[in-house]
Order: sequence, then structure tokens, then C-alpha cells
Amino acid sequence: MLPEYEIDRSHIAPAGAAPGARRDKYVRYSHEMTDDTAEASARALMRAVPVIYGLLLGALIENFLLGASLGVALSIALDSRMGRDSLSLPLLRPLFVSACPAIAAIMHGLARVIRASRLPVPSSWDDMPCGAPKL
Repeated sequence: MLPEYEIDRSHIAPAGAAPGARRDKYVRYSHEMTDDTAEASARALMRAVPVIYGLLLGALIENFLLGASLGVALSIALDSRMGRDSLSLPLLRPLFVSACPAIAAIMHGLARVIRASRLPVPSSWDDMPCGAPKL
């Protein structure tokens, strides 16, 4: 018998015990996960659930490809927030490095247009660390 399904006999009263002595009669299971296992399963859920919801959305709008794409995009965005435990950041880093100057130029141009219309501009739009020149 597996150790997690063994009976803990310390809680079972002996056959000739006094009627007033009450002992619990149940089997004790040890189903608690270790912290590492719990964290890994939570990370797996954070990666899988958005994809499943994306597929459900695709079924709802009758376009599985669009739903799956949105689910994968959300899953990658959530995964990238996991820091050192992220699976997508090492894979997407070369893409980010090559696309960053173009994105920075677009953000600088957007900031200029927004500033011209006298609206507040987030400071992060002006301070992109790619080395792209400001327009």
C-alpha cells in the first residue's frame, strides 16, 4: 500500500476501550503539494487558461484562429510578467531587440502628436531604452 493511503492507527481506539473515550476514526491522507510543485502548477495554469478561454471565445465568434491567437497573445503577456520563470521571454528576446527601434520611433511620434493636442503623455513613451532617435 502506498504511504499516503496508509491508516494512521494512532487515532483508532483499541477494541476494549472505555465507552467515554472518544478517538477519531478516519484515514489521514497527505495530499498537500510541496511549495515548488504548487508554484509550478500555478504557472502552468497561468499559461494554459488564457489559451483555453481564447479557444472558447473563438468558438463563440465562430473563428477559432482569432480566438486562439488572442488566447496565445494573452498567455505570452502573462508569462512575460513571471520574470525569471518565464518561458516566452528567452524565445521572444531576439524579436524584441530587432523590433524595439521601430516601436520606439512609433511611440515618440505618437507622443509628439498627443503633446501637440495638449494632452498628457506618459513619460515612458519618451524614454524607450532602445537607442532609437527621437523625432
